Amino acid sequence: MKKSLSIAISFMVALNGFNVAEAAPTAWSSATESISIVENTTSVAYTETASAGEGTLEYSLGGGADDALFTIDTVTGTLSFTAAPDYETPNSAAESNIYTVEIDVTDGVQATPSTLTLTITVTDAVPAFTSSGTATFAENGAGTAYTSVATVGSTYSISGGVDQALFSINGATGAVTFLAVPNFEAPTDAGANNVYNIVITATIESQTATENVAITVTDVNENSSGGGGGGSPAPSAPSAPALKNQSAITLTSSVTTIEFGGSFTVSAKGGESTGGISYASSGDALCAIDASGNVSAVGKGTCTITATRAGDATYASATSNSVTVTVTDNVVPGVIPTTEPSFVPTMSIAKPVKGVTTARIKIDTIYAGDRVTVLLGKKVGNKTTYRTLGSATVSATGQVTYKSKVALSKGSILRLKLGSEVIFSRTIK
Repeated sequence: MKKSLSIAISFMVALNGFNVAEAAPTAWSSATESISIVENTTSVAYTETASAGEGTLEYSLGGGADDALFTIDTVTGTLSFTAAPDYETPNSAAESNIYTVEIDVTDGVQATPSTLTLTITVTDAVPAFTSSGTATFAENGAGTAYTSVATVGSTYSISGGVDQALFSINGATGAVTFLAVPNFEAPTDAGANNVYNIVITATIESQTATENVAITVTDVNENSSGGGGGGSPAPSAPSAPALKNQSAITLTSSVTTIEFGGSFTVSAKGGESTGGISYASSGDALCAIDASGNVSAVGKGTCTITATRAGDATYASATSNSVTVTVTDNVVPGVIPTTEPSFVPTMSIAKPVKGVTTARIKIDTIYAGDRVTVLLGKKVGNKTTYRTLGSATVSATGQVTYKSKVALSKGSILRLKLGSEVIFSRTIK
């Protein structure tokens, strides 16, 4: 049968004059790639490409040690962290800033996918300015005179310059405003030449960068007239009066340090406009603030809060000083806090890689740094017995990563204990 089938195919090809060639299999241009990204971003841009075989490319996550921390677009292959990585609190399986992901691609025809092993190194975010450092601003005006722009996640402050006392800055946006309306004919800068010099500092955690800024105030023709042919100048339309600057807006906070899960209030006063006061936080993931100035500490770190009183027909808007608050863990090692925020534990289990099963359990940041005991239970009849597998450390993001060569099969019970207290128990389904 094999011989007659071969003859029939050969005859058909000869008769139709075709050259039959098997399609190349779907494959990555390389089996490995190493890239670096800066912390606090979810996007992961890799350069390797896959060539299609006979069908349409389809992407999926394979069996990498850190696959559970990523999502992938099955059509485009776009890879993203599910949560932006933090350099100071690495969350990889190796408990470092190096993450390993396996990306499988297939064309829907070939049975075995082609795999790209991607190694991602997360680097520390260092503030760097992209703004120009110069600006012009028309006299008698109000509003933003200059906007400082630095690396995403930066907070801003005016830290120097001979004219720093004449300005305020929005710590979250980098917007710089004059405290008093500038007058070209009566400059108040140190050089008396209408060039105002300040130094702006951008901060990300403990990293800082500075920018020298020169803002030049320009003249406005306040008595312009038109006309021609020797006639009288045409009357000019009356100009709207310049908005006045408000007196300083003062922001105060009930705390400068607070434990995770706590709450506090900030309040602002000052200014003459009829506009309302609004509040802004440099990091809503750390300090979530409402319209009344009530703040919830929802993440560990340092946040900067400012207040702005809106302007009206007479006064320009004004921004307050910045208030910095540090959110800390309320953890006592080995002790479960009695005033813990509510949370819902979750668990994910990656498929075994080289015989090792990885389980990740999300608990809560209040246990950061504690070591927990990992137990595996098995129910036989009406009795459940547990055996100790080992121990693991809770990360600053509240995640326990445990690798086990013991099969975590359906019906098994994974349990964590902190001291003698059971803090997590889930049946594997």
